[in-house]
Amino acid sequence: MIVNVEPDFVLICKSIIAANLTDQEWDEVSAADMFQEGNYVGGYEGAESAFTFSYFNGTGDELWFQLGLPEIQKVVAGELIHIEMNVVPVLSRQHLQVTSKNPSDEAFRFFTD
Repeated sequence: MIVNVEPDFVLICKSIIAANLTDQEWDEVSAADMFQEGNYVGGYEGAESAFTFSYFNGTGDELWFQLGLPEIQKVVAGELIHIEMNVVPVLSRQHLQVTSKNPSDEAFRFFTD
């Protein structure tokens, strides 16, 4: 799914660039939820050498995407105005009921009540 870059994400990208860190330095301070602005939550993933974000659209869907430092710079420069995002699969209630075989299990009770 292609989504237009929103001003909230541009703010995140500007803060990333302003930090002036290398991939290695980002890896040392990384946190999955380091950036939270508007519909975006994310941070640097050292294993991917990229920033990974979740985007929550107005219909309740969660989308995710990754961008490296070069792409973050393009967002700030206004050269990258659309991002291809992937839909995060959501487990259904029925799936949770089937996979949890123990009715005393907290997850089973929570999702079947």
